[in-house]
Amino acid sequence: MEQKYNVERAYYYLSYVQTGEAYDKLYENIQTSGFILVFREHNSAMLGKKKGNVDSDVIFSVMKRLYKKDPFNKIVLVSGDGDYKILVDFLIELSKTA
Repeated sequence: MEQKYNVERAYYYLSYVQTGEAYDKLYENIQTSGFILVFREHNSAMLGKKKGNVDSDVIFSVMKRLYKKDPFNKIVLVSGDGDYKILVDFLIELSKTA
């Protein structure tokens, strides 16, 4: 991905940390592939009782970078659904998409 999209930092958002050998291997593989893992924080009483939706975390992270004027040229957003359409439209308007 670094060469194809000229990406310096790639973030991978996950709902929350799960333990066990299989999860440890998954997290290791994601990091070995060059991603920075970002886990969603949950109240311990809510773990396992709700969907681990990270959409708002992704959107907030992007908007926070824009608000703070963090230097970046483009964002490559990979998602399996259309939850980010409003964000993508806004980034296109700002010329911040690849």
